[in-house]
Amino acid sequence: MPKPPGLLRPLLITMKYVPTSLLAVFLWMFGVVVGLNSVWALEPVSPTEVVSTPKTDLSLLSAEEQRYLGTLGPITMCVDPDWAPFERINEHGQHEGIAADLIQLVASRLGIQIKVYPARVWPESLLASQQKRCQIMSFLNQTPERDRWLTYTEPIFSDPSVIVTREEHCFVHDLKAIRRERVALPKGTMIEERIHRDFPDLQIVETLSEQESVSLVSDRHADMTIRSLISAAYAIRKEGLFNLKISGQVPEYTNHFRIGVHKDYPELRQILDKGVATLTAQEKEVIWNRYVAVAVQEGIDYQLVWKILLVAIVVGDIVTGKQIGRAHV
Repeated sequence: MPKPPGLLRPLLITMKYVPTSLLAVFLWMFGVVVGLNSVWALEPVSPTEVVSTPKTDLSLLSAEEQRYLGTLGPITMCVDPDWAPFERINEHGQHEGIAADLIQLVASRLGIQIKVYPARVWPESLLASQQKRCQIMSFLNQTPERDRWLTYTEPIFSDPSVIVTREEHCFVHDLKAIRRERVALPKGTMIEERIHRDFPDLQIVETLSEQESVSLVSDRHADMTIRSLISAAYAIRKEGLFNLKISGQVPEYTNHFRIGVHKDYPELRQILDKGVATLTAQEKEVIWNRYVAVAVQEGIDYQLVWKILLVAIVVGDIVTGKQIGRAHV
């Protein structure tokens, strides 16, 4: 089974040097090739494929930190209950997803027991965190609004933000060029907060979930949404919304997901950071692939993919060369 990170990493590195217009063409052609030749299996596989459960490593903490955790007892955590594949609360009330597995690794190594606050929607979790009904939040970006009551660990996972539109929409090279379009965004998210601030000409349609945002775009009640690449791809495939496409990327909105800790617990943040520092790239990739795996039915034509990329690079060099030549005229 091919692993997306291994395939996409060299592509993303190489595409940094391709002109934007040509990159758009390449992304479309690559999407066609992959879309026609593979089926994305985005459901979790057996838990036995995840990194083995680690033992508590008491050497990570000082005696004072261990005593502090003893006085706290179980830690209550607020989560997004409907944000697959990152996290959700399933029908049995269990926290599952990429975030759940990563945080369980951290908690196990530190000897921390975590209880999940039973929120029904993300705004409810935010409110519960503000009211100190939970000490930590599981998997979120740092924002000025959240800074009012939270501190954060170092990032535990990163993922780019992409623009999702219907297939007839043009590629979006720069959001600043877009005027008066409707953008569906889950309420209380980093993207919603920053779009309000950075792009006042865009009309925000607030939603309660990732799924609702992409569905509004598909049903023509919104023109676009801006979401994490992983969550957008998951929602599109899971709901069968094949009239949608990824029309661009917003590099300045890259998601750097962290554990948020209420400001009243500074020692807890320091302790959690020690656990976060133990996570390896391999462990993150294993967990990533557990929830977002590619199951190839007919096989991706990798030779064709690389030929397309090579053509884009060669043409890009020609275009760049001409531009440089003009600069010397």
